[in-house]
Amino acid sequence: MDTQKQQKGWIILGIVALLLLGFFVYQNSDKFLSYDWRMSLDEESKEPYGIQIIKTVLENSIAQDSFILLDKKIGNSLPENKAGNSNFVFIGEALLLDSNDVERLLAFVENGNTVFISSVTIPDLLMEEVYFNDCDSIYWEDYGTYYDTAVITNFVHPDLHAAEDFAFPYVRQHKIYNTYWQKIDNYLFCESDNYPVIISRNPDSTIVDMAMFPYGEGAFYLQTSPIAFTNFYTTKKNGQQYAEKAFTHLQHGKIYWDDFSNVPSAVGRSRNWSSPDPLTPRKGPLDYILSQPALAWAWYLLLALGLLFLLFRSKRQQRIIPVLPKNRNTSLEFISTISRLHFKGDNHRRIALQKMDLVLAFIRNKYRLSFIETNADFIEELSVVSEIDQALLQKMFLLYTNIKSSEFTTDKTLIELHKLTDYFYKNAR
Repeated sequence: MDTQKQQKGWIILGIVALLLLGFFVYQNSDKFLSYDWRMSLDEESKEPYGIQIIKTVLENSIAQDSFILLDKKIGNSLPENKAGNSNFVFIGEALLLDSNDVERLLAFVENGNTVFISSVTIPDLLMEEVYFNDCDSIYWEDYGTYYDTAVITNFVHPDLHAAEDFAFPYVRQHKIYNTYWQKIDNYLFCESDNYPVIISRNPDSTIVDMAMFPYGEGAFYLQTSPIAFTNFYTTKKNGQQYAEKAFTHLQHGKIYWDDFSNVPSAVGRSRNWSSPDPLTPRKGPLDYILSQPALAWAWYLLLALGLLFLLFRSKRQQRIIPVLPKNRNTSLEFISTISRLHFKGDNHRRIALQKMDLVLAFIRNKYRLSFIETNADFIEELSVVSEIDQALLQKMFLLYTNIKSSEFTTDKTLIELHKLTDYFYKNAR
């Protein structure tokens, strides 16, 4: 009775699981496209928020040997290039630098080269050197944040200013969502010898998303909206125009593309010495899971199945059936033991006869043939069905007949019979 109840409970559990799965598929049937809508900023990704296209465009815009991939730490791979006509480009979530990397990057810019960094956070270790606190003792505290559906921006310089503002909404599965964006706070811009210059901002001038920070003979260009350079927007006209205008600030020389330092924004912020911006929410793995509809439904389905499992598992169950050891086939051991006893008893004739009895039983069971000494056609029929040479069969059965008619069998005769029967077993069809 308990077993029937348990089986019924598992059936109900399976039905509920199938219903939940069907509901999940129905709710998301229009969203299961072949696209991954995560903000990966992966340079090899062809998904909407990868950056393969912009990397390819930059690579094809200059001579082949002038586009150089840095696949090691900047401190070990970026040259100082004292000619002052090269560019370092990074597009990603966050740039992971140590003190050696920062020194090499500063020396690179100080010689007149250009650094273009598009990310959602910037290392404090770098900005402590790049941003001079000449504005009433204001210190760098990473990018600020604001909450909106899109980045709306335009270039300040008249030659770059577009007739229509550039808009980059956060689209996921073809729907627009609110999210947190980054900005360079207005209070960081003041008149000083090393003041930063605003490159682009939104129409009401309250949000700056790109600025130039002079350093030595060169400059750092910081852009806070890498979404503008993703595949999703570089395939659109406004995204192409924005990228073209943004990269006019690069020099006509080599481009060093950072292929190594990209890390998640959470890792980049954790490396910063200053506390994170108070407006930036503290996010954990569950926040990201719940922000993605497919992952959220998978999470809820997992919880529902877990609860149902606990509900039915809590009921009394029958005793666990013990695992029995696998049965051993001891026939071969028995035969081996008996053979050794016979061999020690020096009764070779008996061993030979028993061996042939087994051969004859094998022939009767497999080929339905019975051995009769007066039957001249037996060996011919056996040769046909077993595909064993007739001469070998005649030799085996002649030896068998001689053993039966004799009272003593030698070791040599027994060994020869064994070889013949062993060949028959292994090659008979």
